[in-house]
Amino acid sequence: MTEREYACEELVIVKWIDIQSASSHWQSPEDCKELRPADCATIGWILEENETYITLASDISIQVSQGNEEGYGGVICIPKGCITETVRL
Repeated sequence: MTEREYACEELVIVKWIDIQSASSHWQSPEDCKELRPADCATIGWILEENETYITLASDISIQVSQGNEEGYGGVICIPKGCITETVRL
């Protein structure tokens, strides 16, 4: 096995808010008023970043063996409008 060089070398923690929805049955007005966005955090390597979004991978294949090719796992694309904080590690 040989270790692979990979393009995404910057590791970050991204804190962001996610959409929440009410359950599929009818809700009272009081229950609806309690609904809030979910606070989330994602740790990963930056695959792409621009003014609109950031794409992270939490897993990266770094070894070449038995036909394994370059690959990423746990990939997520987060809209910049949902991000509350980015910490560069």
